[in-house]
Amino acid sequence: MKTSSVYVHTAPGPKEIVSAFFISLFSPQKYKVLMLKPSQLYLKELKRYIEAGLSVLVSKAYSFDSFKTAYAEAPKAHIVGKSVIRVN
Repeated sequence: MKTSSVYVHTAPGPKEIVSAFFISLFSPQKYKVLMLKPSQLYLKELKRYIEAGLSVLVSKAYSFDSFKTAYAEAPKAHIVGKSVIRVN
């Protein structure tokens, strides 16, 4: 992560919330916790962040037909970025 980067976590647990506080306090890198529910209102909020310049690192994109593979691979490795399922 670049020195001036902001890391956004969308599914934090207690460990990530505490880490975010200390990383942001003592480091030039910033860590934001964004807790969203799967609703239209929160997706619109996330869209506003992206339109304001938030870039999202996508590690892998799957077709909708491969959603089972995406779901199975997610907990196996430390993924850098988000996994995306394309819906056409």
